[in-house]
Amino acid sequence: MGVISIGENVMEDKNCKHESCGCTNQKFKLSKQALAAFMMALQMCLMEEIDIVQIMDEFELQNTLDGLIVLNPPVVKFDKEENA
Repeated sequence: MGVISIGENVMEDKNCKHESCGCTNQKFKLSKQALAAFMMALQMCLMEEIDIVQIMDEFELQNTLDGLIVLNPPVVKFDKEENA
């Protein structure tokens, strides 16, 4: 295991030598698309009263020049209500 960062708190696994663990110790940023995907997941979870962890666990991420993107963003469906 490498570095885990949450805000300003950084924890490092002292046993990781970055040779056999497979981690690259790279830092990544979220793209605007990924941020929107996380916000849509949050909105969907609030509307459907479900846990966001399962949705985020299924996210497939890819690194691009713009940052990480979500290859399978959630789709939020709304019922169309007609105003009388």
